[in-house]
Amino acid sequence: MGLNFRLRVRAWLVAKGFWSQRSYSQCGEDLIIRFLFNSVGIPQPTYIDLGAHHPNHLSNTKLLYADGSRGVNVEANPDLLARFRRSRRGDLNLNFGVGAEENDGKTVDFYVMNSSTMSTFSLEEAVRLEAETSIKRIKTIQVPMRGVLSIVKEYCGGAFPDLLNVDIEGTDSLVVPALVATPLALRPKVVCIETLTYSESGTAKKRTDLIRAIVDAGYKVYADTYINTIFKRADLT
Repeated sequence: MGLNFRLRVRAWLVAKGFWSQRSYSQCGEDLIIRFLFNSVGIPQPTYIDLGAHHPNHLSNTKLLYADGSRGVNVEANPDLLARFRRSRRGDLNLNFGVGAEENDGKTVDFYVMNSSTMSTFSLEEAVRLEAETSIKRIKTIQVPMRGVLSIVKEYCGGAFPDLLNVDIEGTDSLVVPALVATPLALRPKVVCIETLTYSESGTAKKRTDLIRAIVDAGYKVYADTYINTIFKRADLT
């Protein structure tokens, strides 16, 4: 019995209420992403996860992995990447920071915070977090940097996987230019990007500028969960 048949059966059971859907994402992004790929006839999409953080918790790719998909996880913190190498052995797991192409191969300071999701390459941001929130620095480590296109060229054969999931600093200056520089047919079919600024005081703002930039790069907004925006490549039916 093939995987596609099993996925169709499960989709029917879910629709009938006989199968509960588990989400590993913060706001159900993985369920939306899976539904989107199923709707365009790609039941096992490939993926690249920039700023992957954790193989299971708050992961937008874990559900795809459980369904048989495989991809590339890129995480700057080597302590966090060790979890991927234990529980996502079918994926390619890389310990890089994502930076500008001209910094490819350099090592830079990475500020590890007590809330691991807020670790940063920016000393200014680390200082701001310590001043304005309860988040504090634990340590500073050296991490190698790679550009987005450099990673795609070396580890993805020069073409983006079906899904690009992003939770890194500088998305607008790093990821958008990489998309624009890539021929349309080689760009990811679906992009999921965090488009809400971080705040503990209720003053978080939606990154409408970033959303516009992704749309201008050839995408349509498919869904928005407030924290993340999911885009579908405009040429896909």
